[in-house]
Amino acid sequence: MTPTQAMLWTDGRYFQQAEEELSHEWTLMKAGQQGVPTVHDWLAEHAEEGGSVGVDPTLTTIGEARRLKAAFRAKGRDVRLVPVAGNLVDALWEAQPPRPANPVAVHPLKYAGQAVGDKLAGVRKAMASKGATALVVSALDEVAWLFNLRGSDIPFNPVTYAYAVVTMDDVTLYMDSSKASPAVIDHLEGVALAPYEEVLAGVAAAASAEGARVWVDSSTCNLAVYDAIGGASTALVAASPIELAKAVKNDVEIDGFRACNRRDAAALVSFFAWLEREVEGDAASELTEYSIVARLEAFRAAQDLFVSPSFETIAASGANGAIIHYTPVEGAAARITKDAMFMLDSGGQYLDGTTDTTRTVHFGTPSARERRCFTRVLQGHIAVATVVFPAGTEGHVLDGLARVALWQDGCNFQHGTGHGVGSYLNVHEGPHGLSSRARPYKRGIQAGMTTSNEPGHYERDHFGVRIESVHVAVPVRSCA
Repeated sequence: MTPTQAMLWTDGRYFQQAEEELSHEWTLMKAGQQGVPTVHDWLAEHAEEGGSVGVDPTLTTIGEARRLKAAFRAKGRDVRLVPVAGNLVDALWEAQPPRPANPVAVHPLKYAGQAVGDKLAGVRKAMASKGATALVVSALDEVAWLFNLRGSDIPFNPVTYAYAVVTMDDVTLYMDSSKASPAVIDHLEGVALAPYEEVLAGVAAAASAEGARVWVDSSTCNLAVYDAIGGASTALVAASPIELAKAVKNDVEIDGFRACNRRDAAALVSFFAWLEREVEGDAASELTEYSIVARLEAFRAAQDLFVSPSFETIAASGANGAIIHYTPVEGAAARITKDAMFMLDSGGQYLDGTTDTTRTVHFGTPSARERRCFTRVLQGHIAVATVVFPAGTEGHVLDGLARVALWQDGCNFQHGTGHGVGSYLNVHEGPHGLSSRARPYKRGIQAGMTTSNEPGHYERDHFGVRIESVHVAVPVRSCA
């Protein structure tokens, strides 16, 4: 946002949606397309020489700030990056709801597979290897994983607003104490509980110790925390040791993934059987993308250990299937008929795992073009599902397997092929994934990682196809 312009950068998942929803005051910047600069390069080119670019330090990561500064230097521009006290959107947002303060719950060992003490021991071992005296845990799913806690402050994601600071001798969880029941307090034995708002003071205290070296992750830690450390000489900026430990699932978590996906599959099969009967029956005229979502959730809720959907359901009929992240809206949703493709991308949060599944069906007779595109997407899905590769292979190496069949028809899709999936945690998690872009800071695929596999094909104003399942990487054989 500048005094005269309002621009939105987004990737291929949201091009069509942004075009349809943005008002004329906005300029859509299609990230990754030829001739479209990154937001960093645009700012470096257009910011006033000797001027300033303001950022909210609580919402801007260390990595993002560094990329902006690097762009300024590359253009030879004298532009300062200035933290702005008080978010400007908050200043204009009337009747803004308060930050959620929902209760947290203990995630039992029978689902977590590893005790908090063992996780802390692993974190401290990693800290010692890097000479760190403290670690700031700022990603909400990392906090949840480390303490075997789950919350509901963010829809679909079982996390709570919290920070943690781990030292070699102590560990402090910065979280509203009203969220913690007596059972949670007992579970957190040996962990100090402090108010969420005191985290910056806690970080500053850890950084003031003699010989302090405070470890932060540039992709998840914000500038406010980094500034509280007090200087680059005290900060150790590196990938969080929790990120990889969380991504490589233990045997209990893998068993949970398999079990919850079987139950979720039963719910989906039951739902599709019901939907097929309804489409054929007298009530067909009443079926819409929006109305069927509640019925889908009811089928999932009937399964053991179900908690909630894992993201907002994408139920898209006909042309809406070409909108990659389409959301049906009551009163404006399309009807589901025998004459159009229907794509359903949905998932569930279960106590023993997280699911994310997409299926594309046709209740009548698909056209030759629809069948051809579905086949090409399925071929890509199978290629990824069955590939054998060296441990540590980066996701961009495998991504092309999902696209080769589509490329043969001159087609492609404008989103990644896969993302990591949490264990009763965020349905999207790092550090791994499958994408056409090489990302050196990301980790390769290792045994125990769970990853979605979701190639697709989208024809605007006509239909969309996506097929998605979650896979776990397993060791199979060695040349030795």
